[in-house]
Amino acid sequence: FLMSPEVDARVSESLARVVAGIEIGFFPNLPERPGWRFYVGCHYCEPDGLGTAERWGEWQRKQHDPRLAAWFGRDEAQDVETVAEEVST
Repeated sequence: FLMSPEVDARVSESLARVVAGIEIGFFPNLPERPGWRFYVGCHYCEPDGLGTAERWGEWQRKQHDPRLAAWFGRDEAQDVETVAEEVST
């Protein structure tokens, strides 16, 4: 599988943002919207296996932090909840 220089640059830029976020301790989780499931989709978001309601509430509170725009590499106009839904699918 060969990547074009444009794709390679975009992947490198995205990885650099993730690494920078981890290095400064700013690495928010993106829990799934609360709801009944047969399985635990993210053990980090749902460590007790009892649902994501608490993590979802935290995400709702934090999602408009302007630092997230740089971390996710999106423009400020994009709806953050849309990003969370895209990542959790």
